[in-house]
Amino acid sequence: MKKRKSILILIALSVFFLVFSGCMHRPFGGDDFPAGALEHIDDHVEDLNLTDAQNAEYLKIRAKIEAELIKNKASHDEFKTTVKNKINEENPDLKEVTALLRTKLNKMPQGISKYLDFMDEFYDILDDQQKAEILEEIRDKANSRCFQ
Repeated sequence: MKKRKSILILIALSVFFLVFSGCMHRPFGGDDFPAGALEHIDDHVEDLNLTDAQNAEYLKIRAKIEAELIKNKASHDEFKTTVKNKINEENPDLKEVTALLRTKLNKMPQGISKYLDFMDEFYDILDDQQKAEILEEIRDKANSRCFQ
């Protein structure tokens, strides 16, 4: 159980760092973020050759991920606009800006936790071979230049 939890945390951290780090050029960023991110996930899931039953479960999980991504993008866009407007005021209150940033940063663990839950759900529908494929990919990412 402890090993499984460690693997899932590694998966989530890998995804988080790949999405939000400078290690990649964010091919699914910008206005097309939710669709691009989902396409990226779909490409990886396709390699697992899910059964019909697994695919049906994946589509349910995917719908929850999509809803969360859309909600988070809207919230993030609103946040960026608010911060930009505060900074561009004639006499910006930087304490207010840093307070906004702290609030946003403090909410991040809860947001990441939702994606860990989605990963748990997805991992549970896989067979042993598919789990081994995911683990191999995670190991490859962990040993890549992104984690050096």
